[in-house]
Amino acid sequence: MNTRTFATVPGAAFILATGGGAIMSATAYAQMVAVAYGLLVVLGLLPATNTTFGYIPIYGNDVWLHAAIAIAAGIFGFGRPTAAMPGRR
Repeated sequence: MNTRTFATVPGAAFILATGGGAIMSATAYAQMVAVAYGLLVVLGLLPATNTTFGYIPIYGNDVWLHAAIAIAAGIFGFGRPTAAMPGRR
């Protein structure tokens, strides 16, 4: 398995979140990305799991990349909305 294989999962979830008749909201997608990439940060920092149990390496600079993605997604997913859009709940 390589990194591209694992990158298809968030991509498929993104398509489900943004396609016509979306299955999940953009906020739910951002929350899912924040939690998933936050978990990758923790796994990358631990020596026993920094190679994802032998599948892909997630240590070094990958930790910083995953942290940046998790923080950005967390801001959009868990942040307080500034104003409600007209016609939306």
